[in-house]
This record gives sequence, C-alpha cells and structure tokens, in this order.
Amino acid sequence: MPQKVKEFPERENTPVRRELRKNERKAAIEKASKEIFLEKGYASASVDEIARIAGVTKRTLYSYYPSKLALFVHVFDEYLQELAARVTEAADGDAPIRERLIKTLNALFDFTRENEKFMWLYWMLDSGEANGILPKELLDHVKAWTDGMFHTTIEMVMAGQEEGVIRDLDPKLLAHLMSALNKGIIVHTNKERRFEIEDIDAGSLQVLSIELLNGGIFKDSKSTGKGGKSPKAKKP
Repeated sequence: MPQKVKEFPERENTPVRRELRKNERKAAIEKASKEIFLEKGYASASVDEIARIAGVTKRTLYSYYPSKLALFVHVFDEYLQELAARVTEAADGDAPIRERLIKTLNALFDFTRENEKFMWLYWMLDSGEANGILPKELLDHVKAWTDGMFHTTIEMVMAGQEEGVIRDLDPKLLAHLMSALNKGIIVHTNKERRFEIEDIDAGSLQVLSIELLNGGIFKDSKSTGKGGKSPKAKKP
C-alpha cells in the first residue's frame, strides 16, 4: 500500500525556499498520484487519498492540478514519453534495418516488463472497461501517443521493404502483430502464474518471439546482397 509522506517542514521564507517547497509539493503530488492510480485505476482513485499520501491539502493539490483527470493525464504522459523515447532511440540511427527493428521490439518488451502496472492501465483503455469512466479527451490524448509509436515502426518496416530486407508484408499489420505479441506474453504469463498452471518466464517468451519474427519477416541476407548475421534477441 502507498505510504504517507511526512508533512513538509517549515523553512526560512525566502524566494528560493518558497520555490523549493513548491517543487517538493508538486513532486510529492505526482508521486502519490502515480502510486494510487497504478494500484487502484482511475475510477477507484480519489483526490482525497492522493492529497493525504502526498502530505498536502486538497486545496494545495488543486493549485497544481485542477482535477483528477489532469493528474491521470500527467501520469500517462510521463510513462508514454519514456516509452516513446525508448522506441525512437531504438529505431533511429545508422544501424541496419534488421537490427533497429529487433531493438525496437526489445525496447517495447523491456518497458512493458519494467512498468507492468502502467501497461495494464494502458491496455484497459482498449477494452470496454474504460467506457463511461474516462473522458474522450484522455482517450484521444493516449491515441495520439500510440499512433505516433506505431507510425515509427511502420515507417521502419516500409524502409526495410524498400531496401529489400523485409518481406512483402503489410507494414501496419506487422506493427500491430509486434504490439499484440508484447501484450499477449504478459497476459499469458500472468494467467499461467495466477492459476498455477506453469511458471513461464516472460523473458524467455520474448526471446522466442523475436527469434520467430527474425526468421519470418526478413529476407535471407544472401538474397538481398546485404550480408551480415541476424541480430540475436536480447536474453532475459
């Protein structure tokens, strides 16, 4: 359960100190909102509890964020910015398309495993659970982030096809297959553990998925004249 932070102590009332206290309060509010939202979701979270955990009054909280929705959007932005940055970093550069595509998929897998609670919230937006609970404003906001990340992958696939490295597959379907594999691995391994069917390691499935994709979507290096070895999936 989230732990309540200590009340902010009084300090010398100088402009620098006031600004420091302001930044500390904002950080405490953001930390508490992240803990509560990841633990309880949007509907069950309350501003009262977030304020209590942050060690501030509701009035102080609202001076930084005008609503629960604004806090929730901030949490999503923070996570999605990090995910987008990882995907972009993996996709950019002068490395061969094959290597960059595998790195991009690994980046998605790794982020998901490190931030599983957030990803469950993210996937919930795609289901009927979000209907009538979250405003269209937030759903549109998240959709814009998601579309941007899909676009990065699709462009990379199309570039690989132009180079003759990637097979003639639908780039959009391939990007969505990668996303589906990522979600499926987490959902499946959680279900297996929950019902004590089998203790399957998500990292092992990650490696196998990438090996299968690596062998299925890329043309043989000899036939393309590119040469070089296939990149290996990162070990868990």
